[in-house]
Amino acid sequence: MTTYSLSALTNKMRGKSVTLGWDALVFMNRAKVNSLLEQQYITRFNRESFLKRIFGAPFMTPDKSEYLEMGGVILSHPRLSFEKASLRDSRATATMDIVAGTVSYIRKGTGQVPGAILYSYVVSVNQGYTLTMDIDLAASRGTVNEQGRVIVDIGTGYNCRCNLVTEDRAQETLGNFFKELFLEQKPEDRIYELGMLDLRDVDLLAPRSFLIRTMATDEGKNRHSDDYGEGAVVLFVRTKGNPNEGGDPNDLAVDYLIPNDRNPTTGKALYSGSLVLASRVVFDWYVREAIERQIGGNLRLRSSESNHVARILTAVAGGFNIPGFRYIWQKTLVTETSLSNNGPLMFKLTDPSPENALQVFAGDAGGLELSLQGPRLMPFHLRSWEWAFGSENWYWDAITTARVHLIFSPVFSSLPNYVTFEQATDPIIEFNGVWDPNNELKNVGSYPELPGMLHAALQPAFLQILRVFRTLELPGLNVLAISNLLFPERNALQLTEARLPGDLLMVGQIDPKETTFTLDPLLPVIKAGDKQTFEIRQLNYRHSNVQWSVRSVDGSRALGVISNNGEYEAPAVHLLDGSAIRNVVTATYTDPDTGKEVTASALVVVVLTSVVVTPSMSLIPMSDRRDVR
Repeated sequence: MTTYSLSALTNKMRGKSVTLGWDALVFMNRAKVNSLLEQQYITRFNRESFLKRIFGAPFMTPDKSEYLEMGGVILSHPRLSFEKASLRDSRATATMDIVAGTVSYIRKGTGQVPGAILYSYVVSVNQGYTLTMDIDLAASRGTVNEQGRVIVDIGTGYNCRCNLVTEDRAQETLGNFFKELFLEQKPEDRIYELGMLDLRDVDLLAPRSFLIRTMATDEGKNRHSDDYGEGAVVLFVRTKGNPNEGGDPNDLAVDYLIPNDRNPTTGKALYSGSLVLASRVVFDWYVREAIERQIGGNLRLRSSESNHVARILTAVAGGFNIPGFRYIWQKTLVTETSLSNNGPLMFKLTDPSPENALQVFAGDAGGLELSLQGPRLMPFHLRSWEWAFGSENWYWDAITTARVHLIFSPVFSSLPNYVTFEQATDPIIEFNGVWDPNNELKNVGSYPELPGMLHAALQPAFLQILRVFRTLELPGLNVLAISNLLFPERNALQLTEARLPGDLLMVGQIDPKETTFTLDPLLPVIKAGDKQTFEIRQLNYRHSNVQWSVRSVDGSRALGVISNNGEYEAPAVHLLDGSAIRNVVTATYTDPDTGKEVTASALVVVVLTSVVVTPSMSLIPMSDRRDVR
């Protein structure tokens, strides 16, 4: 899918509803999805729920004459990419780097041929060895707490391949070895969570069910692009207010709805997630009732019925009663001239032409607009009486025109993810009249006075009635039920911009909440004896308030040391147990306002060497077994 700026995306969505009958769409891009996986990967080391170093010797040939002996292999967290993604399913490609370990490819001996190590090497992070698999994101619903989770289960991967070996069939065999290993792990060690929807919430916008899909950008499918693999996880959400789910999406059904704008100074992406609320939800569930109640006049708005076109609310009933009047002038004993309304006066909010009726719609400027225009007929009666000649009467319809135009812009209030509609410009409220449209009264002696008299009689009443539009207030929308419960590891979709081209488009960043902090980098790989400085993100702090510590993951005593300012020094080479060890660095901060202790951790992989070594092929007798480094 093509990506667009926020401005271009707003224009492309104008006048449409793109949610396919679902109440909301939630987009999260690849970078933030992988950041969530990375944070969970590190958190697991603090609760002893992680994949241990891998040792094994799987056969590489059907006759079991060759096998790959692996020692101390360490896998990184899974990273998702979307080069194969389609809105027809929830497929993604999961890649795990092999960051450390030793590998020996061995041919078993026979009666005639001695066994041999064909090649052996130490794996380092820069060599590009990976385990890849296709994986379908899944929905898991708890039976007790009714929480719907979006999960990545690496034990359910397929098309698994590992390039520690070169032959295609052997890569598949080795990939399946890792898959079987994952399936032997406890679910909490192999399942990652991308989000959670609390299905217990009773709010109108609380999620009721959802559909998971993935999609790739145009560049994400281009193998030669720097953005190869770029895409997003998309959730199609049905809320408590809707008894039915929407349609089944296909490849061309939905655009990529995360804007591609970047900070002009840093070049960083401004948005990593978006939430789209259906036009039907905004207008039918929130706006219609509020406008009918505030304007009064027995107003009834009817909604256009379509899941593909933006909602328009049109008045089908309602109007304002205008006080009747009767003016008498030129009254003598033998003459009298009077002007009055001919029956009840009502300014209708409806009109046979819908565009002239009161309408509420998503305007071209990306806001909510209210419009009322067009002529309305008002019946009048002029009577002239003379004693000698009797009465002469004129009946006609004057044309009155009231023009009302209001624009409301969606903005975020100080409350998290709470959208309000504020008047963007001064309202336009005008009243005019054409009092003798057919020149029927030009021969009446008092004709020059009539327009002024009618205008003076009706304008104050009209403007008084139309004052209701100046004080019109639209209800706010609390989208926390959808946006704030989706993301694990104390993350939230923090929305910052809103537009209403048809559906309500809200965009922002998926980031840790303001009360938490993270370390940067999260997963460094450093050489034994080297140093790495950790920075704290998302928190105003003083160095003296942060306590640093380091502990081993693999049971090694090779911890290294960390200073009070977050500088970690890796242990020396001779202290390492094997080709690599893993240590967890933790920063602890006590919030002075709440007194609560907040922590953040990073995982450091310390390796023997950071030099890239390409494995060399060699035939080594088993009696002279050694590593090629």
